[in-house]
This record gives sequence, structure tokens and C-alpha cells, in this order.
Amino acid sequence: MATRIYKTPFAATGDKEALATADQPDGKVSLQAGWTPDYELPNDNPNYRPVGRAEMNGVINELTLALGEMQLHGFAKWQTIDGGWPLAAYVSHNGVVYRSTADSNTVEPAPGISAWSPLPTRSGAAMLASYATAGTFSFTVPAGVYRILAEGWGGGGGGGAGGGLSSGNGAGSGAYGLKWIDVTPGQVISIVVGAAGAAGPSAGIGGGAGGASSVGAFMSIPGGAGGAGGGTGGGIGGAAATGADFTIPGNNGVGPSISNASGTLVYGWPGGSAPRGASNAPGPGIAVGQQGRGAGCGGGGGAGGSSTQSIGGAGVAGQVLIWG
Repeated sequence: MATRIYKTPFAATGDKEALATADQPDGKVSLQAGWTPDYELPNDNPNYRPVGRAEMNGVINELTLALGEMQLHGFAKWQTIDGGWPLAAYVSHNGVVYRSTADSNTVEPAPGISAWSPLPTRSGAAMLASYATAGTFSFTVPAGVYRILAEGWGGGGGGGAGGGLSSGNGAGSGAYGLKWIDVTPGQVISIVVGAAGAAGPSAGIGGGAGGASSVGAFMSIPGGAGGAGGGTGGGIGGAAATGADFTIPGNNGVGPSISNASGTLVYGWPGGSAPRGASNAPGPGIAVGQQGRGAGCGGGGGAGGSSTQSIGGAGVAGQVLIWG
């Protein structure tokens, strides 16, 4: 049997009594007391109270009405309630979902009202800005926007160069972070995109670390560590973002390096893939380390050998996306 969707609540046109909230002095059912002991007394007891049809219809009507709102809209519809709405409550009003920014909130939600913050959904939100080049930028909040979703990646580290008889090691990827931010139109927010870590430039030299990306003072997303030069291990992925509502640490680069006593060429290892982003190629790289494939990916290590020590691959800069 399919789950019923309560577009029409139970007893929508039937007789029903509104359920009282407070305890009733006559022992009648209420939200606080529920069905009182009077309802289970023997029917010859003067205090005996039968369960009335209108009472039961009223209770089930309230339950199915509330359930239907959640099924059809995903959130409760705003209305005036005793004591106001609590802090961080979500409501739907006039086709917009709002989050309460105050406790005991009795204000009616509307755009520009400080007591409520409109909530954009990631799937239906429009991309307001994209920053994929290392550097510092300024984002100005457009008119009519009071809440944004920022997500970003730290820069990927650079792969280490091969050294002696050992291959270079892959670098760590940058971390990923996501943050909801309450804003006002015209507000200017500084955006930093973390730089790519430089490749290990010569035999046995490790790659550089990727730079951190940030969204104002709201969120900072670390970059990945560089891969070591021949002989040690892969770079560590960026640590969890600070200030984020959701974060995934970066992935480690592959290592330790491969050694070959015969002196023939040994290939370097790939860097870590960016979480919720691009993936680097698995397995050993080529003679010259491969650059990371997408935002926040770490570079691969270079090859090593008695006569050939290749440079590593550079990481990839981070990225910041703004939705609203």
C-alpha cells in the first residue's frame, strides 16, 4: 500500500472540536494532559467521560493537517504561535522558506526582516559568483539577497621531484567547506582563492603547500601539503575547514615513493583528489609529475632513477562558489 499524502486532512468537512492546549478543569482531553483518567472510569461513575466523535475527529485532523504541511511543503507553514517561534526554526511563508534568527520570534517573515533569514536551496539556488583563479577578490551581495551559500576548496599541494633511485610523492588535496551566511544587499565580502602548490623543482626536492581559500572571516579552507621528494611519503590533505557548517578534509597524496636499485626509471605517484570535486588518475604517474586535474587537487610526483630525476607536478588552485 502506497504511503498516503495528506493533501486533504482527516475530517476536513466533518464535525470536530479544536484540541485545547492547557489542562482542562473538567478533565476533558487536552494537548498537555492527553486523555485524562476520567475517560477510563466505569460508565456508571459520575465523572466518567466518553471519547466523543468530534473530539477524536479534532485530534486526528490536527495531526494529519500538520503531517500534510510537511509532506507537501517540507516545512511548517508560518502562523502566530504561543510564545513565538524558537531560534533556528524553519518555516514556509508566501512561497519562501525562512530561518528564525531570534528566540520567541513573533514577527511575520518577509524579505529584509532581520528576525527571519530567507533560506536558498542548493538545488534551486542561482550561482552568484565563481572564483577559480588564485588571488583575492571582492564579492558584493546583490539587491534582494539576504542569505548566501558559500562553498570552496583549498589549493592542492605540489608533487615532489624524484631523487636518486626513488620516485617523487603525490601531494595532498585541499579541503572542502560549505557555509550558510546571513548577508545584506550591498555588503562586500573578501574572497581568497588558495594558490596551487609549486612542483618540486629538482632532484629530491619536495613540492610546495597549497594555499588556503577563505570567505571573509566566515570560513577558512586549508590547502594540501606538498609531496616529499624521493624517499619519503605523500603530502597530507588539507585539514577540516574552520567556521564551516559542513567540511571534508583533503585527501592525502600517494606515497611512499618507489625505489629501484637497478637505476631504471621509476614513476611518481599521483596527488590526492579533491573532496566533492575532481579526481586524479590512480596508480603511478609518468616520468614528469602530472598536474592535479581540478580545483584543489594535489600534483603528482616526478620520476626517479640513477640518471633521471624528474620534477613533480604542480597542484591546482582552490575555488570558491557563491550561491543565492
